[in-house]
Amino acid sequence: MRKLTLTLSAAALALAGTGVVYADNHAGARGPNPDANGDGVVSKAEHLAQADKLFTRMDANGDGVINAADRAARQAERFAKADANGDGELSQAEMKAMREMRREKRDERRAKMAERMADRGEAMFARLDTDKSGGLSQAELEAGREAGKAR
Repeated sequence: MRKLTLTLSAAALALAGTGVVYADNHAGARGPNPDANGDGVVSKAEHLAQADKLFTRMDANGDGVINAADRAARQAERFAKADANGDGELSQAEMKAMREMRREKRDERRAKMAERMADRGEAMFARLDTDKSGGLSQAELEAGREAGKAR
């Protein structure tokens, strides 16, 4: 029974994957959710606002241009952050600490993403299981496919 449920869940995800609301599957994936008003749709204005925030962050010197000077400034910032004792050199211990910090952040992002994907799969299955039987019939799968096409 468990295998059948998992198989049907995978089929439902494959069939209805295009109908997932943007806000459900993006929030926090690589930064803040650009869907500012939470309506599940990213408008051009919301997209441009998010792009402007990213550009401003990358434009380290605030001159309105992203160039080698900005990249050098960000690199110097990262170096200073890694140089824990401020001696202008990175020791093996500092390099190891920097790698470990990156690994921890990456693992946190991956764990959050896995959680969101599991939640999204459960929510999608619940939406498709209209008769709440705990399984998906051929008709429910077809209805989910049609609803995905309509979006």
